[in-house]
Amino acid sequence: MGKLAGKKDTPKFKMPPECREKMGRVYPTLTEKARNTQLRWEFVADVEDATRLRCADLADAAIAAQ
Repeated sequence: MGKLAGKKDTPKFKMPPECREKMGRVYPTLTEKARNTQLRWEFVADVEDATRLRCADLADAAIAAQ
């Protein structure tokens, strides 16, 4: 008693800080056209997607190594 039942399944590696960061936010400004806001959001989303893929690849490699 006192041990977690899923303790064996917990990863033995530490994820990089970028894997734990929140997604960037894009806030429109009064003088900005809507399309420019959309383009900024798409850029932030692309960066976030790439980061999540790197984190998933790292986690997959760590799990495969166990």
